[in-house]
This record gives sequence, C-alpha cells and structure tokens, in this order.
Amino acid sequence: MDYAEIVSREDKNDSLIYLYMEGYFYKAYERSAFGCLRQLKVNFKPMKKLIRKINREIISIGFPERSFPRYFMPEDVVSSTEKEVVLKLHTPIDMAAFETWKREVETPQVVTPREEPKVDRMNNILANQALSVILKMIKDFQIENSTPMDCQQFLIQVKRLLNS
Repeated sequence: MDYAEIVSREDKNDSLIYLYMEGYFYKAYERSAFGCLRQLKVNFKPMKKLIRKINREIISIGFPERSFPRYFMPEDVVSSTEKEVVLKLHTPIDMAAFETWKREVETPQVVTPREEPKVDRMNNILANQALSVILKMIKDFQIENSTPMDCQQFLIQVKRLLNS
C-alpha cells in the first residue's frame, strides 16, 4: 500500500488502528498512530516527514514485530494479513485532539551541507588518494603465495600508510 492509499484510509478512520508490516516492524500512520499511542499509553516517538509524492506531512510510529503481543491482546484484532493488522480502538479517535497532537509533533530539521573549507577539501582528496593506493595494494597482494611473515610485513606497511 502506498502513502496516498494510507492517507486516504486514515482521513476516514475514527475507530481502528491500522498497522502495516514494513520489514520487521509494524508502523501506524496518522490517526492510527494517535489512537495507538492513546490506547497503549506508551511513549513511542512519533516521526513526522514530508512525503513529496502526495505533498503532505504524515506522522508515523513503529515498533518491532516481535513486540506485538506485549502491546495488543488477540481479542483486539479485527483482521490480519501478512502485510497488515487491523485492531479495534477501545474509544473513538478525538479529532480535535488528533489535530492538536499532529501540529505539536516536530518536523525534523533538514540539515543543509555547508561549504567545506578548502583545507578540509584538500585533506579529503588526499585521504581518498591514499585509500585508493591501499585498496590497490590489498587487491594486488597475493596472500595465497605468501608466508605468514610476508603477510605480517604487509599489514605493518598498510598500517603505516593508514596512520600517516
């Protein structure tokens, strides 16, 4: 399910928690996230991010799949598939409280890279060149034809280059 479908579903939601499986985590969005936090009285950190495709900020919370039994009872489950679980809320979502909560969740600040000083840029170039030399040395070293002493000497040489 994409963000547009999730947001469309959440805009109509007032009594359910929709959890979406994403990797090894369950995620709840918008009203489901709000309802989940209110019902469970847990301190999950809501995350707000701008989804450019739908030109809208959305809020989500998440928790590991293995934690599901800790938070929900089997009788709370309305339906369940491999990709989503629908749970009933004990009390309907208070829309005014949801809107207030949504405004209060902070949007992470976008950090714009600043101009690197020329000295730092030069050091980065030199470090990248040294790294290229070291990687070539490692690639060319024939460990299968070397004695343990040769390998030790090679590592000492690589270490010296890394420390210089």
